[in-house]
Amino acid sequence: PSLSLTSRLAHSRLVIRELLALANNFRHSINSSNQHEQHCRVSPRARLALRPAGQPDRTAAGLAVEKRLYEAIWNALPPVMIPCGLVCNVCAFLVLLQPRLRGLVVHLPLTVLSVVDCVVLLMGLLRHWLRKASYFTENFGNSLDPQTLCTACCPGFELLLYLSLMYSSWIIMVIALERFVTICVMPGSRGRAFLISKRGLIIVLSAVFVVLLGCNLHFPFTRYLNRNSSRYGESCENRDEFHHFVEAVFPRIDLALTAFLPFAVILACNLAIIAKLRAVRRASVLGNGQSKLASHRTTVMLLLTSFTFVLLTSPVKLYLTVIGGAYPDWLSASSDPGLFYSYRVLWSALLVLQFTNHCCNFLLYCGSNPQFRREAARLAHSCCCRCWPRRIGNSAAASSLGGPQSAKQPHGRLHLAGGSASGTESPAATAATAVSRM
Repeated sequence: PSLSLTSRLAHSRLVIRELLALANNFRHSINSSNQHEQHCRVSPRARLALRPAGQPDRTAAGLAVEKRLYEAIWNALPPVMIPCGLVCNVCAFLVLLQPRLRGLVVHLPLTVLSVVDCVVLLMGLLRHWLRKASYFTENFGNSLDPQTLCTACCPGFELLLYLSLMYSSWIIMVIALERFVTICVMPGSRGRAFLISKRGLIIVLSAVFVVLLGCNLHFPFTRYLNRNSSRYGESCENRDEFHHFVEAVFPRIDLALTAFLPFAVILACNLAIIAKLRAVRRASVLGNGQSKLASHRTTVMLLLTSFTFVLLTSPVKLYLTVIGGAYPDWLSASSDPGLFYSYRVLWSALLVLQFTNHCCNFLLYCGSNPQFRREAARLAHSCCCRCWPRRIGNSAAASSLGGPQSAKQPHGRLHLAGGSASGTESPAATAATAVSRM
């Protein structure tokens, strides 16, 4: 019994020693983690002084790379995207006004979309470029910010920007719903006349605009221009009584109206349209007439436009949903400069990707719809060579008067006009008719 007691005492001593060793290791791990946190909180200059001799300054090198990426994004991309996007949207607007394209039901929403895209580029991308490009910030500071030009510019710019972003999303959602009703719900039915008619689309687009305008009318009451800001000198800030609404409530409303609801409706409608088109193609019904082929090409163009919108816009919306802003609230340039500037680079890249969606619709229309491409080529030809038909008509009139070119006039052009050599029409009128039909 005495031996068993001594063995038990020895075993208990071993257990106590092991527990003390575990407690000591746990204490050392806590102390090392606290030292690491304190090391992360020190400024870059203090960290540079504390690092061992001969060790390279990786933080400064990393910050230099991230700053170069940040400056490259805002110095190089917006000067190309803004003029190209404006030119493409204006060209899309002019082409959609052509008489041959006015017969399309989606002519109206696509025309409005081109105007809204121009507003987004001017109110959004142009302002970000003036505030973040190194040339403007080094020479002018914050003085070129359009929101600081006047008292009304502060809420006015944000009202137009948020309204145009929401409205562009809803226009594409209305287009997807129109294609869904046309192809899946009521194909070939007379009951769909009001649902997808031009009058119905005007009513729907007007109602959507009024509702979205009401959702954004809070900016004149919640935002104001502070001319004595301690950080920027002049900046657009929240009013104290509406700070919680602007920072916590309205971002959720914006995400719901700009991203979640349009994305869900667009994806559901597009998947249903694709399934219906595959079923129709298997049944060999599609393609029996030219009108069905034209409708199919229009549907493909609209599907490509809506999928591109979701693909280019969803990354920045998911980022805002997860992070809640350009960077987390607990992060600052003084606490962790490397991580802070990494977030800035990522946010800038996603923001530019979103604005790319408002620059490329004209290229999507031309690449996916031959009818739109022909109208664009015809409009470019008429704008660049406006005097060409008049010269041809004058030369044809001169040849009809017995000039030296009468013997060289080809006879095939008379037949192109639908007449014969002995017809009653004059050669000048026949030639002009032939040129107008080319």
